[in-house]
Amino acid sequence: MKSYFKHTLKSLDKVNIKYFIGADSLVGLGEGNLFKYSHNLKIYICKYNFIKISILFFILLKKKIVLKPKIENGTLLFKIRYKPNLTTKNKTWIKCFVMRKNKQNYYVSIGNKKSHFEFEDIKIKKQNINGDSFNVPAKMKFFISKYKNKLLF
Repeated sequence: MKSYFKHTLKSLDKVNIKYFIGADSLVGLGEGNLFKYSHNLKIYICKYNFIKISILFFILLKKKIVLKPKIENGTLLFKIRYKPNLTTKNKTWIKCFVMRKNKQNYYVSIGNKKSHFEFEDIKIKKQNINGDSFNVPAKMKFFISKYKNKLLF
């Protein structure tokens, strides 16, 4: 895993932003290869907080990692990418999808599709896999099997 991916995940923990590996990255991780479906990392942010995101922006910027807010299909997300200087950028990135909450469940909008997840399934634990530490759903295998169609978009 790229060092800026690791630094970003550690920084999310440091700022106390509740997140977990999501989408095709989670499915790949469950199958033994985080990047099986894409060279980019996708995470779900459970509780969006402007102040925490602002602090994260400055922590990452010190390491030449740029966090940009983006609007895709009317939905806020964040794209994080390593930029060693003003003219070059790394070809990979991290996309952070902000989860929303309604009365029945959490949901995340990816493209023009909404994926819904039940409240009780969004319990997060830290798991070490191949020497790297990841925030994942507490019952990862169950979560992946239950929501695989929603995770692979």
